[in-house]
Amino acid sequence: MDGFRGAETERRASDNERDSGTGGNGRAVLITHMVVRPQKLDRALAVFRDMQADVRANEPGTVFYQYYRDQAEPTAFWVHEVFADEDAKREHLGRHGQRRADFDAVLAEPPVFHEVVEL
Repeated sequence: MDGFRGAETERRASDNERDSGTGGNGRAVLITHMVVRPQKLDRALAVFRDMQADVRANEPGTVFYQYYRDQAEPTAFWVHEVFADEDAKREHLGRHGQRRADFDAVLAEPPVFHEVVEL
């Protein structure tokens, strides 16, 4: 999903990596919030399930990858991503550029990426 990240998000991500590291365990963790267009809900579910299956099957450096749907707001989704390290995160973000059109078609607004560290 590298194509979805704006320059400001990329700059903040680099600053965060330098300032806070990865929480002492070497892992990189993203929690991303996405809102889909109501009329594209079925397509979004297919896109997210396909992405989830692909990541789980083809990215050994991705330790955990799970989409969630908000119970109160059916067009709101979260994805929880745990990478073995920053290299695995970069590999993941770099290998899904071909999916940009799918995401652009279903998202109602840009995704909000949260880089977090484990306590």
